Amino acid sequence: IYSHSLDYDIFLNLDQNKNFSQSSDIVFIDNAMCDHPDYKLLSIPSHATSEKYFPSMNNFFTVLEKHFNKKVIIAAHPKILNTKKISTQFDNREIIVGKTPELIRDSKLIICHDSTAISFAILWNKPLIFVSTNEIMQNNYLSMQSIKDALNIKCINVDSQYKGIDWDKLAKKSLLMYSDYKKDYIKTSQSKNQYSWKIFLDFIENNKL
Repeated sequence: IYSHSLDYDIFLNLDQNKNFSQSSDIVFIDNAMCDHPDYKLLSIPSHATSEKYFPSMNNFFTVLEKHFNKKVIIAAHPKILNTKKISTQFDNREIIVGKTPELIRDSKLIICHDSTAISFAILWNKPLIFVSTNEIMQNNYLSMQSIKDALNIKCINVDSQYKGIDWDKLAKKSLLMYSDYKKDYIKTSQSKNQYSWKIFLDFIENNKL
């Protein structure tokens, strides 16, 4: 049965409304790098510390906000419940929970580390800037490396000097690999452009004994 990921079902549902707004904001896909509850559950250290991570990210956001003359909105990780705390950590930037696909759909530009929500940036063909920090790189974060390689893009270390970078060109480079990424990780070309449950039920209906 040729089907696709759950993200593609969400994409199909949200893409039906062709009159959705184009906010032109920059969206950061938060993956709870410092405070993800799985760290405690699995008894493993976080990939970054709040003391270093948030100042580095906020400085980077400010650079992009000045360059694009747009604000950065934080698409909060769904497992982070204390939005007041995370808003403070992100220098009181707007925090939105539970609307990550919609925010990506309506955005101008995506910033991310690693997240399954990158699928939505690819499906809606959004320019993407992939970022890291000294701490994250030192902790050998393999999932970030895998995504970077799959998209054949450069990862910006926000703790390093990044003056003189053409942000527009960098963000649009990822678009070149979106078709391959979609085929390899989101939706096979052999699956119908339908909800996965519909594909499955049609298969059952057409293969009754």
